[in-house]
Amino acid sequence: MTMLNSLKTGALLTSQPLIGDPYFDQSLVYLSSYGATGAMGFTLNKPSSLYLEDFIENVPAKIPVYLGGPVEGDSLFYMHRLPQLSEAVALADNLYLGGNFEELLALLRIGDLANSIKFFLGYSGWAAGQLEAEVEDETWIVSDVPAALDLVQMSANGWRQRMLTLGGDYSLWANSPEDPNWN
Repeated sequence: MTMLNSLKTGALLTSQPLIGDPYFDQSLVYLSSYGATGAMGFTLNKPSSLYLEDFIENVPAKIPVYLGGPVEGDSLFYMHRLPQLSEAVALADNLYLGGNFEELLALLRIGDLANSIKFFLGYSGWAAGQLEAEVEDETWIVSDVPAALDLVQMSANGWRQRMLTLGGDYSLWANSPEDPNWN
């Protein structure tokens, strides 16, 4: 299930149980880019304790900010379903990254976009060959994004839900604590 040939832009990385990395334990990462020079993605299910209003004044909705990864942790990124946002990079059908920030602020102030956008601090990045080595070491399960999976609405329980979907031995891990010493 950890096939290297399925590594590509748009792939979903699901961390194997007990990988021993406090940042990526029980994580789901969407690969926003993948190529010969490396890979970039965003951890979808790790909410921070911060909200968008902690960074931007006059935001009407309480929108959580997620920990996208350990790279550039002081930078704000956003993934969304707002095709009208200019300068956004299309990632998949009805899924975009970034875009004109001033337009985004105007949209946020006139409407509730909480269900259409996800904010991240930082991103997950891999140098050339690094992610391939991690996949070979069985750190990650690589798959296409299931059609029923809403990346923008992914919650902190996303990894557990994914374990149940994978079934078999993986479903046993769905209720395990992040730290096995808590058992």
